[in-house]
Amino acid sequence: MGTLSLIDFSFGIDSEIRSKLATFMGRISASPQERRYREDNAALVRLRFAGLYAPAGGGGTTCVVANLRGSCIEKEPAMLGKAKHALAALLGVAAFSTFAAPAAGQSAEEIRARSVQATKLLLTGKYDEALAYAAETLRQAELELGSEHSITIESVHDLAGLMQETGRTVEAEQLLRRALEARERTLGAEHPDTLRSANALGSVFFRSGRLAEAEPIYRRLLETHERVLGPEHPITVVSADNLAAVLHLAGRFAEAEQLQRRAIADWRMRYRRGALVRDASWTAGGNGFRQIALTAQLGESASIEAREAALISAQLGKRVDVAGGAFAAATELIARNDALIAALIRERDAAAEALDALEARQTTAFFNTGAAAAQALAPQVAAARAAIDAKAAQVSQRFPDYADLVATEFLDLEAAKALLGSNEALLTLLEVQRSNIVESAWFAVLITRSGAAVELLPGNPKDVTAQVKALRASVAPLSQGQAPNPFDLATAHALYRDLIAPLEPHLNGIKRLLVVSDGPLQSLPLEALVTAPPPEGAFGPDAYREAQWLGDRYEIAVLPSVSALRALRRTAGAATGKTPLLAFADAALKPRKPPAPAAIANSLVARFLRERGLQSNPFADRVPAGRQIVLSLQRVLNAKPEAVIVGKAASEGRVRALNASGALKDARILAFNAYGVTAAEVPGGRDYAEPALALTPKGGCGARAPSALDPAHDGFLTLSEITQLDLDADWVLLTACNTAAGDGALRAEPLSGLARGFFYAGARAILASHWPAQVARDPLGEEGPTELLMRELFAPERAGLSKAAALGEARRAVRARYPHPAHWAVFSLIGDGS
Repeated sequence: MGTLSLIDFSFGIDSEIRSKLATFMGRISASPQERRYREDNAALVRLRFAGLYAPAGGGGTTCVVANLRGSCIEKEPAMLGKAKHALAALLGVAAFSTFAAPAAGQSAEEIRARSVQATKLLLTGKYDEALAYAAETLRQAELELGSEHSITIESVHDLAGLMQETGRTVEAEQLLRRALEARERTLGAEHPDTLRSANALGSVFFRSGRLAEAEPIYRRLLETHERVLGPEHPITVVSADNLAAVLHLAGRFAEAEQLQRRAIADWRMRYRRGALVRDASWTAGGNGFRQIALTAQLGESASIEAREAALISAQLGKRVDVAGGAFAAATELIARNDALIAALIRERDAAAEALDALEARQTTAFFNTGAAAAQALAPQVAAARAAIDAKAAQVSQRFPDYADLVATEFLDLEAAKALLGSNEALLTLLEVQRSNIVESAWFAVLITRSGAAVELLPGNPKDVTAQVKALRASVAPLSQGQAPNPFDLATAHALYRDLIAPLEPHLNGIKRLLVVSDGPLQSLPLEALVTAPPPEGAFGPDAYREAQWLGDRYEIAVLPSVSALRALRRTAGAATGKTPLLAFADAALKPRKPPAPAAIANSLVARFLRERGLQSNPFADRVPAGRQIVLSLQRVLNAKPEAVIVGKAASEGRVRALNASGALKDARILAFNAYGVTAAEVPGGRDYAEPALALTPKGGCGARAPSALDPAHDGFLTLSEITQLDLDADWVLLTACNTAAGDGALRAEPLSGLARGFFYAGARAILASHWPAQVARDPLGEEGPTELLMRELFAPERAGLSKAAALGEARRAVRARYPHPAHWAVFSLIGDGS
């Protein structure tokens, strides 16, 4: 249920253990590996309500306790033992399995301590033992302390939580009703312990589908949290989200959307404050997915505010995908290289940490002391929020490119509409993952100058992935000159029918689509979709020539993110450099002479291949072709021979040297025939995950392992290093990217990340390949498809066209001679198309 807190938040955890757990979480949360556990939302919210979690401590550790409960073991089995050992040492428990049964004649303190032991049993996944222990503890509490004693009531509550954890819902409900009634009678309706019991009972109703009974409980919690903690406190936002989920499942979409919008506003605010690495990114994405689904279900009745929240939600969803995560990992390094940005970021992060600490204090005060103590901190919390918002605004105002391309700025609906021409549409295609509220599905958020629409698309995610893989197989990397496999026009039409055709009523008068794609669609040029049903079994040159391609209906440009549109429109205008071309190709990634076996084993490429599980060199066919591509560019642009840098000279060090001399900035077209490497594929040694371009390392192909090299010369021009280049290029050509791996997996992450890096460095547009381009000449000696495309694209007669229009005409010229999409659809335009 995403952020819903559906079970008890603190099974028998006393204040001393809370303090120790909070310290423990803060200490281990620095590990990047453990940040992956942020997606365990139930544990996150549980700990927040219990006062055990504050964002400054790092959301990643919230899964430590969940691991001990057994809910995350399948994600990282090795983590279980580590967490058990650390938590056991922390709590002073020698072994979780050696608890003695409660004895008669014990004091209240001893009984309470026994209740804590039941919690420790639960944390090890020993549910039956924990249940038996908790039941006996409750029996002893009733015998020794009486049924109205606070420890007895807490024992009732703890046993109910254990019942719910083990699926015994009926018993859990009975116990929670007893605990709630007793706490209302003895503590009052707004006491934190009373609210805990109310929340736990509400979760029982929700899980049982008894929405009418869950709704008043969640309304009560929301009203109390708003009054005591304020509307922006994380607990209040979670309460609003809980109620929104109930209303959503009840079919009351308009009411649910208004509440869900609050969660989106909160996540937007937290991202702007730099919370990407401190908070639960997957939770933000889940909230965003529900907002998009609700807006689509409202249809034409959705308010402007709902549609704007859906646009923000689409941006939230993109920030938590693989490419967004890889780019976020580079953010600190990018900022570190700019002293002014770094100073502002440090100030913003310090203000964020102060706010996180205050919110944690407020939460702890509420649960440990009461409403008055929490309300007393409200002025300090408000001041901290104002301070961090001021710092975040300074970052956006003084460094807009950093905000739009690197950090966490969002594009508002009205701002997006103002950036668009009358014949342009901004289309975000987003794959929403299944939850127990939203089914997995494809959604579209479409913005034009005159309006906005959010649509649930009929494409089934599994079918879409299979269809994209099938089309990619028909353009799979081939030996130069080899004929490609038949292209399935029916599958290309099915994708159009399910993903684009439902949007056509909103596209009247639209000429250019600016597309932010998601998931498998990032690995397929949308120009290769077919808008009309082809004849059954149609394939071959004539069928390809006669097919109605989406690229003939619209000019299509790809954006790496929604906010990138604003940055690109700021840098409109032609490059001023005097050098027509500067190109790098044929990097020394494989030896020219057979090296010694040890040199082969230790080479960068060998390590690269081993880590990907490949047996053959993925660069083998690409390297000679790469030289041909850049030489054809040289001919087309009438550039000097020295503009083409190949072989060992095509190194990371050479790129840096030319950047320092100003030669890179003087190039109007910058070309890299270099393999785009995913963050996970950068071999060994790096302590961060970034995509990169593979160039010649220092010392050539036999260089030692990257961990032993200066990162400036390891042969991997990484995302953060690209952002430090000083460019003024009309085009950056990435002609050796492949957005599908050899095993058929779709992998567009490097392309998305690298594109944002080049835009930040000063590029206006990127032409990137989705599969290895074909450069071999035809049997009559005519120029190959890639050289023909380059000649047509950069022909003088196209100088007055937009980049998107020029590429469209160049594709059609190639298709007349080489009709298979493998030849004319290989490149995508990344940019704003102007």
